[in-house]
Amino acid sequence: MYADMNHEEDEGVLPHEASGSRHGRKRQRRENEEGRAPSPSFNHISKASSGTSTCRSRSATGHKVVRRVSGEVISSRGTGHDLEGSSTSRIARTSCPVCQNRHLFSKSLSAPMAMLNESKERGCPTCTLVLRGILEFFKSLSLEMPSTFTPSAVERVEISCSKGGSLSIRLEFNDYHPGFDLDFFTLNNPSSLLLRTAQKYPSTLGLEYTVGIVNKWINDCNLHESKGCQIPVNSPLPTRVLDLGDPATLSEVKLLVTNGELGQYICLSYCWGEDKYGIQTNKDNISSHTKGIPLVKLPRTFRDAIVLTKALGMRYLWIDALCILQGDQRDWEVESANMASVYSNSYLTIAATAGPNPEKGLFFRRWTKAKDPNSIFEDQRLPIENIDISCDIHPRTFVRPRFSLGHKRFMESDNAMNHMEDAPLMSRAWAYQERLLSARTLHFHAEELIWECKTSVNCECTWLDDIKWVLAERALNTGWLKASMFSESGTSRESRAYAWLDAVSEFSMLQITESSDRIPALSGLTKIFSTFSGNVLGDYFAGIWRHDLARGLLFERVNFIGIEPKQLLAQKGSSNVANIHNPPPSWSWTSIAFDSLGAISFDSVMGNGFLEDSRHFRVIYVESNPFSQNNPFGWASGGTLKVKGKVVDAILRSSKVSSLNKLEVQVRRGKYSRATFSADGRNMPNDHAKLLCLLVGHSTKKTPGGSVLQYVLVLRSSNDKPESHERVGMLQVERSKRWFTRVSVEEVSII
Repeated sequence: MYADMNHEEDEGVLPHEASGSRHGRKRQRRENEEGRAPSPSFNHISKASSGTSTCRSRSATGHKVVRRVSGEVISSRGTGHDLEGSSTSRIARTSCPVCQNRHLFSKSLSAPMAMLNESKERGCPTCTLVLRGILEFFKSLSLEMPSTFTPSAVERVEISCSKGGSLSIRLEFNDYHPGFDLDFFTLNNPSSLLLRTAQKYPSTLGLEYTVGIVNKWINDCNLHESKGCQIPVNSPLPTRVLDLGDPATLSEVKLLVTNGELGQYICLSYCWGEDKYGIQTNKDNISSHTKGIPLVKLPRTFRDAIVLTKALGMRYLWIDALCILQGDQRDWEVESANMASVYSNSYLTIAATAGPNPEKGLFFRRWTKAKDPNSIFEDQRLPIENIDISCDIHPRTFVRPRFSLGHKRFMESDNAMNHMEDAPLMSRAWAYQERLLSARTLHFHAEELIWECKTSVNCECTWLDDIKWVLAERALNTGWLKASMFSESGTSRESRAYAWLDAVSEFSMLQITESSDRIPALSGLTKIFSTFSGNVLGDYFAGIWRHDLARGLLFERVNFIGIEPKQLLAQKGSSNVANIHNPPPSWSWTSIAFDSLGAISFDSVMGNGFLEDSRHFRVIYVESNPFSQNNPFGWASGGTLKVKGKVVDAILRSSKVSSLNKLEVQVRRGKYSRATFSADGRNMPNDHAKLLCLLVGHSTKKTPGGSVLQYVLVLRSSNDKPESHERVGMLQVERSKRWFTRVSVEEVSII
């Protein structure tokens, strides 16, 4: 029903083989080394003659087609047909210098707009269709886009058509603007060699259309061999839910205190917005909310979620603003600790992914983005419209902007900040665990509906449905996607530990309004990790697992924005985290303030591999104190780590700075040796202060220069407890520098 309209590469080519990727460049080099001609481009085509081609074919699909163009014989696999039907076969005998009779190739060709016009005048049906699509597309936008957004702004047109028929073009404005893509499709011509058969997608979502797609995805999800997506009919209801009444009627909504009842319910994930739109439940109004909540008082997203929930045959809906007592610290702590069960037991989570606040709604006019040809920095929103370009040769044919924003967001990790406009919800820290904990999530993205479950990722246009694309990306991002994080095959201690470090790194880059919510916003996911495979990771200490403790200590603070290195030295105690309560221990990544200054990363130990210095490094004792007994996976209020390991004295040399978050230490090993380290940005000592370097382990992979890296904690003496130390950063030093050769093993206490 939902045909694939958005293949962005040739058939059989995975995303990481695209020409713009490092894998694609490797593929192109391989073709050149094998003596194959590069992809045709108009830049390589001189003004072609209109010489007659000769064709030899033996029968149907798979025939060898030989064409002679300007004295050059070109051989390719064809289908025994020249173009679209007999009415155009005469034209195909002359090779078009622009499109090269695109249906016979699987490479893209680029030409100036002027050449496209000339080719249309010569009667090329493909170029005529392409030009008609361009003109009609811009005509449809004339009332909505800037006056500069016209066909005259297009300098070049890149034409591509994969095997099996999937005509698409890229409009390129100039050297500064990559342009955007248009896809061509037909509604009723499955035999077309040029156009893919697909359906028109509504520019504005409607309830009936949405329910039809969601029910299909739910049915498909229920048929998966893995049972991870299926929710029991009688799951425990959250503490409170919205009772929508009989799904067949428009009864009033009221807040229901469940008292342990069982049933099925749907959750809503959304952005609160800066102004915290809409009513909330608190101690003062909970009594009236249990009697009824007027729909007119609810923001549009809440109302749309209620309508959709009832249309799907569900009676109960969970929305945090209405089902958690706002302003009640104890209730908030209890419910934040219950997030794991709330989202993992939900029948479905509705995600208002494109909404920056609850007033956006779910059923909105959909759009994608394109660069403004008159501005280097600004983007323009393109409405998702199906433009009719039908003609006698191509009846019921349409063109529309290609969907790409959603595909990129869901198939790439660590890119939330690149999608602040089309998917603002996915830039929010609270939404991260809501997405991962839910067995099924329905995303209302700016471009299209996207379905994410523990087994697959699907979209309206079906581009994400092809398993080879999904598997290729999962292979590159193990532990990031929901499916890999919860897969039954990844149950080893190493795979779970890797997934945790990956999740923590991604989570730290996301935005949150209240710094005090940072760790509670991850506590539901933490609780799930604690139950994996019989607690394979061991006990939990302030963000680090007992059986991966050594590696968990080796985080780096990254992405300082607008902060000079010497300013880090002045940040003593300025962390927002430090102001929340008795701060977490310095050896934990939870002690870092995740604000506009930066995030944390385990990329070094994950990318280069890690092996603990088991001969010398040993954990003697570790403890952390939960700030709240209601949520053991929330903030830690202090903690102590005692270890034995090789240590060496060092001096801080802040005046020698290599980059924004790198400071320099100096040790004396016969002669002075220096190395830079990633500064944490808090507890920083003064310039030339004495530091202690503690060896934890080393890399399993060598650097390009053939060196093994040693992972080292950089410590300072604590002002409060001189006999203890505090972490101030982490460095990597080449083992060949022999920092830790013939040094003593000492016991170190870190707080």
